[in-house]
Amino acid sequence: MIQIWGLKKCRDTQKALRFFKERRIPVQYTELTEKGPGKREWESIIRAIGRAPIQRDGRAFREAVPAGTSFDPLVLLCTHPTVAVTPLVRDGRRATAGLCPDEWTAWWKEAQA
Repeated sequence: MIQIWGLKKCRDTQKALRFFKERRIPVQYTELTEKGPGKREWESIIRAIGRAPIQRDGRAFREAVPAGTSFDPLVLLCTHPTVAVTPLVRDGRRATAGLCPDEWTAWWKEAQA
């Protein structure tokens, strides 16, 4: 089952939902403002992506982290999930942050084979 975390107002999240809907792939969508991934899920996402998916130029980041201060990415994502790059798409151990239709197509083709 594909899991998507995102924001309703985010165009990339809307595009991701449309991508999977057009291919009739069932997804579990969760609004980041209501509930973000848990600590273990964040660890899995960070491991799959290779970095913490934090949008450093967004308003949510500026509000969560005062200028010039250091932070732990995992703690920041757990306490303020809206600082994440959206959409977060996860399929088992694979994950993407942002709009990645090429990777999703590869997942889809792999599942078809």
